[in-house]
Amino acid sequence: MEFIESFSPKGKAFSFHFTKDTCYQVRTGKCPLEINNQDEYCAKLSTKIYDTFEMDPVFIVRHRCGHYDFSNGQHRTCIAGRLGLTIPVWIGEERSLCDSCRNIKGSIIKEF
Repeated sequence: MEFIESFSPKGKAFSFHFTKDTCYQVRTGKCPLEINNQDEYCAKLSTKIYDTFEMDPVFIVRHRCGHYDFSNGQHRTCIAGRLGLTIPVWIGEERSLCDSCRNIKGSIIKEF
């Protein structure tokens, strides 16, 4: 694995595993960052990121299909992608296809 201090999600496609229980947008069709809903988790987390400028590294893997997947940090990555921020990551390479390309239920591709 390689550590990258300022990884930009822009221009990359990620295989997310959000559910109605973990994502306001999956639940309602609207991202709380786009509608300025400060009561939701992602809005609170984005405020914390802006206020402290500190974030634990996200662990991601780049699959042979070119998509990225997570072992943690999908909300932080989604926020960074939507807001144009860079994030610290540990990144590895995987020879397999991502869950979305293998048609694993519950995984969706999102590109920033």
